[in-house]
Amino acid sequence: MTVVFHDVVLRRAAEDHDFCPAEWSLEVLATYRRRLQQLDAVHLEGDLHQIRSLGVRVRSASDGGSLTIPLGKQIVLEVHVESATNGLAVRVVLDGFVVLRKEKSA
Repeated sequence: MTVVFHDVVLRRAAEDHDFCPAEWSLEVLATYRRRLQQLDAVHLEGDLHQIRSLGVRVRSASDGGSLTIPLGKQIVLEVHVESATNGLAVRVVLDGFVVLRKEKSA
């Protein structure tokens, strides 16, 4: 499957082995690169949900079926899948990432 990057930081983190986004630890970067290898092995959209180690979650049905994949405790990758009419996943589009903030306890 083809992986498409809509975020330049995600592209650079995938292609430049000396680059790590400021918000990420080296552990998150290693997880991200491992997730890219796993996404490369996907042939059907259903495969995304079968690979349990990806931890894919549907963000919301009203959001056009976008998905999240955790990269660590506080960082999730936002993706969506573009499929052909025969059900084959044509490409995974990496839309960006979100750093989750801990809520302050009162």
